[in-house]
Amino acid sequence: MSNDTQTTAMVHCNIAGADSFIRRTPSGIIRSIRANVRLEKSQGHLYAMKKYDPETRESTPVLAITAQGYYHLNRYIGVSFATPETLYGPAGSPVGNPYLHRTETGEIQFAKARRIGIGRNAIGNLMAIDLTATFDLATYFAQDLWKKWQPWKQGDKPAAWGVLRDSDQAAKPGSEAERLNKIGWKTVRMPGGVSLQVDLSHTDVIKALGEHISRQKFAERLCITVCERNILKRFAVATTLDPNQPTIVPVISWINTDRTWSEYAEMARDVADGKIPNEIKEVVSETADASPDEVTAANAGDVDPENQETAQEPADKEPPTVTNTASDLPALIKGLRAKLETMNPRFVNAVLSTSKIQGLDQLDTLDRDTILNIISEASQY
Repeated sequence: MSNDTQTTAMVHCNIAGADSFIRRTPSGIIRSIRANVRLEKSQGHLYAMKKYDPETRESTPVLAITAQGYYHLNRYIGVSFATPETLYGPAGSPVGNPYLHRTETGEIQFAKARRIGIGRNAIGNLMAIDLTATFDLATYFAQDLWKKWQPWKQGDKPAAWGVLRDSDQAAKPGSEAERLNKIGWKTVRMPGGVSLQVDLSHTDVIKALGEHISRQKFAERLCITVCERNILKRFAVATTLDPNQPTIVPVISWINTDRTWSEYAEMARDVADGKIPNEIKEVVSETADASPDEVTAANAGDVDPENQETAQEPADKEPPTVTNTASDLPALIKGLRAKLETMNPRFVNAVLSTSKIQGLDQLDTLDRDTILNIISEASQY
């Protein structure tokens, strides 16, 4: 693996009309291109949600960038992901990655996923983020029911389909809670030693149960998506999102001419094993619980019949505004070809099928956007 520990020059210049930095290393040149990328709600890049203030009991509309939005930005940022074989389970011992923790009845209580992202920070140094995310489905379901049941405006009463009880009292034989449970109600434990008893025939409860079942089905994927989104947030430039304005995100794209995809994969494996390569200047290792709002915002970009909110607004036909980056196309093709040459031929055919070309020799005939699309596809393998 080549060494990147010494920097001989960092020069600010203009390349093909683009405000750029060139960082020269002993083993090559890494060029930085700045771009303004437009995110579209119609493409699942953004999610409109309401932020609830418990003091005023009012909600205000806010925008969040979904995982699909960050994947779109990553076409320019260029973070590579790797999946370690293990993570630490509930008992502190290694378990398979991702990990699903089930109850005695087989229901998934929580999911854990670990991903490593390697890319370059704003000044071009290699950085690795080792993140383990936990998605607690039971807590998500409890909070979902609570949000549907609680009053949203001052002076309103809670919904009649739910009754809040002390958990110890609700468990007593002969209690009112026991009587209701026999005629179609269910007691759901909440944090804080209380339980919410709900009428299973009510449409709000049925909807919450349906969403909970869907999360059970896709728990593993949801957790991985949250993990990757949170990693990409660290590499993207912080941006204030205004629901009333177009969403333009500035990105800094460092183009590698002295690293291959296989070298990145090797670095990620070293980080997973606790061996930090000299090339990596910063390593961040974190374990975090994914909040319900975080899970919702991350996965809202997956537009499907059950989640149409991200697809309701008409698409703005204006393409993303990107600084002239034609000069980096040869480096992109070179890096992509090196990546594809290390992959299983079956996966290579699957990746190339999206661009309707038959072999690696035809990469030079493609434009930059198509190459970026193939890079994005290849990063998933």
